[in-house]
Amino acid sequence: MLDPAEVRAACADVVLMTERTVVRWPSAADRELLLAHERDPRIMAEIRDPLPEEALVERVDRSLNAWDAEEGSWAIFVVEHRGPGAARTGIGVVAMHVVSYSAQRIELGWRLHPDWHGQGLATEAMQRMIDFIFETLKARKLVAFCTVENTASWRLMERLGMQREGRMRDHSQLGGQWRDDFTYSVLQPEWRQARAAATRVASDG
Repeated sequence: MLDPAEVRAACADVVLMTERTVVRWPSAADRELLLAHERDPRIMAEIRDPLPEEALVERVDRSLNAWDAEEGSWAIFVVEHRGPGAARTGIGVVAMHVVSYSAQRIELGWRLHPDWHGQGLATEAMQRMIDFIFETLKARKLVAFCTVENTASWRLMERLGMQREGRMRDHSQLGGQWRDDFTYSVLQPEWRQARAAATRVASDG
């Protein structure tokens, strides 16, 4: 069973590095970046309908406060691109919440600014986040959802080794219409097997 206090402590001020990205806990300095993402219809089109400005600001400000780690409560992480030298540019967001502590199940979400699409950065950052969830948080199962039409997202899930579990009919409401969602997952043993295979390939190379 996952422990809320341990999950909260592990996520606080976390910094996850890859060759080209950083995934980290947000600070007050990220407020404008998060607001800009929430306001951008290109980014939110397949995630959520536009919110009134007051609700949008409240949502962002809440994400910058201390995370309570309760079931269903989303934790927001900022994704940065690592440029030349020490330069970093905020390019997106990774979000997670514990679906069930007793079942050791965590849901993961993400969004990246369109200017940074097509470079493999989302795959890189998300793979590091998945490693963190299984290695440090000790989750048993990781799940993610997207609309059926969101081809980029479900293809990303498949690149990350997630398997499609099914199609949920009329599961999300966007633009006044009910949409079908795909549900994907990966289990800790599958992740460990993939990690071991990647290590063997790297050693052989």
